[in-house]
Amino acid sequence: MPSLDLEEEIKELKAKNETLKQKLQFLEESFDHFPESIWILSKNGDLLYATESLKNKLIALGWTPGQSIYAWLRSISPTAINKMVMKHDKLAMSSKLPLVFEETEHRLGKVFLSYKKGFKSSLNNQSYLLGVAVDITERKKAEGVIMERFNEMQTVEQTMRTFVENFRHDLKSPLSNIIGASDCLLNMPVDDETKVWVESIKLSGKHLLEYINQLTLGITKRKEPLPVNLSPVDLRKEIAVIEKSFQTMARAKNLTMRFTFSDDFPKYINLDAIRIRRIISNLVSNALKYTAEIKKNGYVEVETIYASEADSGLLEIHVRDTGIGIAHNYHEFIFSPLARVASNRPSDGSGLGLSIVKDFVEDLNGQVSVESQVGAGSTFSVTLPIIDIN
Repeated sequence: MPSLDLEEEIKELKAKNETLKQKLQFLEESFDHFPESIWILSKNGDLLYATESLKNKLIALGWTPGQSIYAWLRSISPTAINKMVMKHDKLAMSSKLPLVFEETEHRLGKVFLSYKKGFKSSLNNQSYLLGVAVDITERKKAEGVIMERFNEMQTVEQTMRTFVENFRHDLKSPLSNIIGASDCLLNMPVDDETKVWVESIKLSGKHLLEYINQLTLGITKRKEPLPVNLSPVDLRKEIAVIEKSFQTMARAKNLTMRFTFSDDFPKYINLDAIRIRRIISNLVSNALKYTAEIKKNGYVEVETIYASEADSGLLEIHVRDTGIGIAHNYHEFIFSPLARVASNRPSDGSGLGLSIVKDFVEDLNGQVSVESQVGAGSTFSVTLPIIDIN
């Protein structure tokens, strides 16, 4: 008869064993609720543990419980895939760090992201492999669609850029000839009226050439930014050239053009000449374009104000018109590329002018805004911080 102490010890061991079984069952049931597949393999490919969902998948694919996973893979998988899986397992078992692989199950047409980590058991000093796999098939399909769309967009963008460059090139030569011929005529003895018309032709040609360059710039600027080049600029002179280039358009619409400067406006201001010229030209062009022909009192006004403080200053440019005006809900929208305000009148604009204005103003660390009401004209205001050239 076993002693009482031995019976108590056996009873205690049975209770511990039952507790361990319950804990193991709890862990296995918990793992079965994971969306990922979890398994443990021996060095020879014996499946020591697998979540219930993984076991069911393996059995459905023809695996027999107790069969080596590697032997089963050799019987159903292409040699390349079988070798790939075994290579990954071998690498993971010999590595001190967990490894992650992208693996394909050809029969299911599934792609998995597999986490694999080798470890040694302290019970028998044998090597084992812990694996966790996540099904990323849908994500890979989505990535494929995104890449396909991206490549399509790249192709469309390149085609558009090529078209615009060819378009500019094809028009640049005849326009240059027109401007050159105008210069020749201006150097010939002609009457004053003819001279005015020839100058108008020349300025219109230059304006059209700049418009074509603007169209190209609107498409290419975001990929090839124009460097900021600050230098002393005679803004009065620049604005006088702009005024002259738009006089024909203003006269044709019976509009008055006004250009004013604040008192003590400096001779030179530290600016980027290309950007400031384009900013003002685009705003004046926009104002003339959207101001209808009227018999009197219609105008486009450019007010330029400079306030200096110590080694810096602030330049303000306000372009006002008596045009059709812009509804409040369009005020932010109009600065977007290719944006056009809904209107009953036709527009010959590209929808890039104000977008370029905004980009160039921001390049100079400035701000642009608009105040407008439908039927009451518009005022576009540009504010630029200036560093004193002295």
